[in-house]
Amino acid sequence: MTINLYSAIQNSSISVGDVVYASQNESTKNGIKYYGQNGSFPQKIGKITEIGSDYIKVQEGSSVPPVDAFLMFSKDNSVNEASLKGYYASITMKNESTDRVELFAVNAVVHESSK
Repeated sequence: MTINLYSAIQNSSISVGDVVYASQNESTKNGIKYYGQNGSFPQKIGKITEIGSDYIKVQEGSSVPPVDAFLMFSKDNSVNEASLKGYYASITMKNESTDRVELFAVNAVVHESSK
């Protein structure tokens, strides 16, 4: 099934194998549009098999999204984990200065994504 879009796809992270969901209900709060409000949950449409500039194809037998639905997609968590398992970082800091220095902090930013 081909889903034709009103404009070009603007999200570069969408890829073949992602799962498409659709939500039809729309509400506005403080000038911002929200989809899937009031108990309406996104409906699973199907897995993407092809992507064009203004269309996506999903596997045969998928649900048909409603006209004017808000489309979103998710990635497979089993292949899109952010962490590297079994790896670690080691750091050595040296002060080559003859002047007195003081280290206030050492920080690391670590987070999970695609989960």
